[in-house]
This record gives sequence, structure tokens and C-alpha cells, in this order.
Amino acid sequence: MCMNDEWTPERKTVIFGLDGATWEILDPLLSNGHLPNLAELIHSGTKGTLQSTRPAVTAAAWPAMLTGRGPERTGITHFLRPEAGGYDIEPAITELGQLQPLWQVVNHWGENALVFNVPTIGAEEIEGQMVTGPLTKTDHPLATPSELNSSLTGEYSIYADFTSASTEYEKLQEIRAVTEHKLETSLKLATEVEWSLMVSVVYYIDQVQHRFWHYLDPDHPDYTDDSRMQEGIASYFSMVDSYLGELKNLLEADSEPYSIFVVSDHGHGPTYKSIDIDLLLNRAGHLTFVGDDNDQQPSGREYRPTKATIVSALKSAGLLEFVMTNVPERVKKFVGDRLDDNKRSPDDFVWDETVAWSYNTPVVYLNTSEGRESGTIAPDGYEERLADIRSSLLQLEDPERGVPVVQDVLTIDEAYGEFGDIPDNVQAVLPDLIIIFRNESEYKPKTNEISTTGDILFPPEESSTHIREGILVAGGDGVRSDQSMEMNIRDIYPSVLRLMGYPIPEGATGTVPDLFTEDVEAYETMDYKDTGEGKVGDENEEIYDRLRDLGYL
Repeated sequence: MCMNDEWTPERKTVIFGLDGATWEILDPLLSNGHLPNLAELIHSGTKGTLQSTRPAVTAAAWPAMLTGRGPERTGITHFLRPEAGGYDIEPAITELGQLQPLWQVVNHWGENALVFNVPTIGAEEIEGQMVTGPLTKTDHPLATPSELNSSLTGEYSIYADFTSASTEYEKLQEIRAVTEHKLETSLKLATEVEWSLMVSVVYYIDQVQHRFWHYLDPDHPDYTDDSRMQEGIASYFSMVDSYLGELKNLLEADSEPYSIFVVSDHGHGPTYKSIDIDLLLNRAGHLTFVGDDNDQQPSGREYRPTKATIVSALKSAGLLEFVMTNVPERVKKFVGDRLDDNKRSPDDFVWDETVAWSYNTPVVYLNTSEGRESGTIAPDGYEERLADIRSSLLQLEDPERGVPVVQDVLTIDEAYGEFGDIPDNVQAVLPDLIIIFRNESEYKPKTNEISTTGDILFPPEESSTHIREGILVAGGDGVRSDQSMEMNIRDIYPSVLRLMGYPIPEGATGTVPDLFTEDVEAYETMDYKDTGEGKVGDENEEIYDRLRDLGYL
């Protein structure tokens, strides 16, 4: 093998992404025989865990996995962030092509890639084929090349449509139908085109857990023992496992060396309450709302109940099932869309009296005089303010459960210091603190789910949310068998390139673990081209709409 414009890969490689998959759900399914193909891959390869980014958010995690660069290089810690030097909210969604994703490296050496359903703004021009995922904007192509885009338009659905779904079971079936169609499409493409790298993501596993965790977890306070839902969820995972089996059969039919990574961008755990971070900061004296004389809401705005408070009230009255079954979907959507308007904006804060804010995300920004136009913290007072805010967060207790709400609060250096120096342009958009909640998932902030009662803690809309520990299964040629492995999500990128026999680009912060057999050669890193912060999508209401529809905002 020689290094030139065409470098034949050592083996075909597949990344099969199960968005949000967690061993807490998969292990019982494996034990009960629902996932035979995954079980076979585990038996012949490696099973382990994949530690996600901090915070464990889809917007940060997939770029980290597919480019080897976490928030310390991308500047992404959530779907939204304040603009550099200001307070206006902008979507923090990266076009991965700016960060040397795996398929770009494969293309560099003259090989094709098949990229399917990765959460990006739109399909990029690549050598091979790309069908984009759940964040696609209407002014971006669904797929490339153009002929593939034309063939999919009109018949391919990016999202589950709950318009006619009046029950949770019907919503589950709609999710299944959309997922199945996506998997069938990806398998069809995999048989029709030549490729050396395939990246295929099953996005709705994350949504199944967000929405339906309380049907699977007897310890959850909202546990619902519904055998039809439980069987339906198990059947959904079995359907995904069947696709894994078909993909393995396709690879084995080629009689060429191949390897497979089955991974998730983060895991999931039970959620018990939502939290209003900005209200907590307000009560602790770190943040001032407009019209703060009422000590609850910014004045001059009409506040409505949230979806969570309405659902909780209906559940307490024994009316939830009746409403979900009998109220027309268009009425529920009409009401829900207006409840989604119940979120804070920069106009709700008195900035020259505010020390820190969150926009109700799991991170906190400090209003520094050097970094913000209405900054209130002088450089010599930064460390003291940082310590005060950490203390306020760590002191919060849940009065009903009698436990601390926050498990830890990390500075940027504590979260990302091990990955080297952070470029100045990235530092300018990163938060100052990252909040780790009790057992990571038990409490959850959400940008459109704020307190309307004056309570910092209140009932959540969803029964689970993200934790850092995702899943890892690796198998096939070059992968050691019968071992347990813990990897960082950034490590997938250099590991895949090592398996394929390509040099690893400089700038990636992931490392290659002791995962491979002795015949897998190591090549020097090389500078393919200069890289910087990812290109962030323009502020666009359509991005907000996409994120709200998917439950992220």
C-alpha cells in the first residue's frame, strides 16, 4: 500500500448509530432473546460503554464522534447558545464538513462513503451518497447527489407524523413505521452503490426512550404497567436488530474484510422533575428578570401553563387517557404549539444587573465585562463569582425527595482540559460552567419548559433524558474479541480510521484504545488541511421549529 490520492482501505467499516441507546434498556432485551444479531456481534467482538460529551447532548455528541472533536473544538454544548460577545440566541448546529468528518477523510483517499440519517442541517456534497437526518432545513437538500435527492422527494419522511395518533401506542407505531422505512431505504442504497465507509443512524430510539421510559421502569414514579406498550417497544428494538442482521449478511456476501461499530451518542436514564435554572439563579441573586418585583415571572409577558403542568393536572384528575383518546389531534396541536411559546428570551433579562444565566440549558454563562456588551463581572472578580454560582447550584435540594438536585458543577477546564488548549474563537462561545444533575438524568432543564408557578422544580414532560454512558459494540475483522471496553466518544473517529488503514488527521482530540488485533497497522497522523470551529447555521426560525418538534427545546 502506498500513500497517494487513491489508498485502498484495509477493510470496509460500518458505524451503526443507535441514538440514545443505553444498556439499561438493551441488556434485558438481550437476555430475553429480542436482539439476536446484536448478541452475536457481542459474542464475537467487544461490548462496552462510550462516554459522551459534557453535557451529553445530541448536538455536541454526534460531531464529537464523527470528527474526533468535542466541544473544546466545535464550541457546541447545546442546540442553542448566546452569540459571541452578546445575548441573542443562535442555533449551535454545525455543518460537519467544516470539521473533517470521517467521510471527508475517506473521500480524500479516493473512496466513497454512504452517510445516512446523521443529524445535520442538510446533505453535503460528498463522494458517495448522503441522506441527511432530523435537523434538515427545507432550503438544504435532503440527499446528495441531486438524482438521489429527486428520487427520495415526496416518498421519504424525515419525521414521525403524529397528526392522526390519539394514543401513545399509535405514536409508537408511527415511530416504528418511519424508522422501518428509513432502514429499508439505507439498506437499499447500501446494495446499489460502492462504498468503503457507511454511517447509518437510527434517530428515533432516543425519542422512544424520552417518551415511553415510564412503561419500562418499575421504579419510575410514573410507571405504567401496560403490556401492549411494553411488547410494542420490545418489537421496535427487535425490528432495528433485524436490520443489523441484514446489514451483516450484506457485508458477508461481499467476501471482503469488514468491521462494525454499534454505538450511541449518549445513554438514557429516568427523569423525575424538570428544573428552571434561570429561576434558581434569580432566587440566589445572580440574575435579574425584567419586572422582578413579582419574584416569579418577568413582567409584561403573558405566561401560560406548560404541557407538563397540564398533563400532571389531567393525570391527577384521572382524565388524561380520556383527553388523549377523544380530543381531536388538531386541537391538541393547536394548544401545544401555543404552550411551546412559553420560553424565555433575551428581552426577559436586565443584563446590566445580571451576573449569570442559562436560558434553561445544562450550562451557565457568566456576564463578564471583557466578554459581553453589558457585562457586570470585572476580571478580578471572576473566580469569586464563579465559586458563588457553583455553591448556589450545589446547595439546591428537592424538598419532596430530600436529595441534592445537582451532583457536580464543572468549569470548562475541568470538563475539557484533558483535550488540550481551546482555540480563542471556540472559547468565546463556550459557557463558563456545566451542570451535572443527580445521577445525570433525574432532573432536567429544557428551554421551553420553564416554571409558571414560582417553583424551581416541577413535573417533567418526558420520563427520561440523557446520561453520558452510551453503548459500544465492535466486531468484525481486526477487532479483538471477548473483552470489555470503555471508550470516549471522540475515540470512534481515530479508531475507525485506524481500522480502515488511513492516517488520522491532526487536530482530532480522540485517541485509539487497545481494541484491535496485532495485524491492524498504525499510521502517522497527518495535516489534511487547516480546521477551526465548525460553521454554525444562520439564526433561523426553522431550526427552532425542528428542534421543538423533536422535543429538544
